[in-house]
Amino acid sequence: LDPVTGGVHCAIGSARDMSKDDFGGGDYVVTSTLASQCPPAVGRALGFSIADTILKRNKYESNSKKQVSFVTIGDGSVHNAHFLSAFNLARHARFRKTKCPVVFGVSDNGLSISYPTDG
Repeated sequence: LDPVTGGVHCAIGSARDMSKDDFGGGDYVVTSTLASQCPPAVGRALGFSIADTILKRNKYESNSKKQVSFVTIGDGSVHNAHFLSAFNLARHARFRKTKCPVVFGVSDNGLSISYPTDG
């Protein structure tokens, strides 16, 4: 289970350990079954990469932890343009040798808003 929601659906945020004044250590989780959450997830992933590049260029120490943008969707969302465009942008970034650390978690539950899926 993820550290933010414990498996609860539709959450946004970062894990935080109040005893250590820790603001999540780079963890930022968005959980939703809607495909509209995918483009922002790819944007965050590209932002991690850009920030790391800028820090290195200016001779600052970059974040030692590997940051990953994680988003969950339902299986009905894989046919949606939001998911498809986000996935294509992540693939294009890889083709251009730009780091885009994004993970798409797809729940194959056989449900969709507008049509049945095979599940």
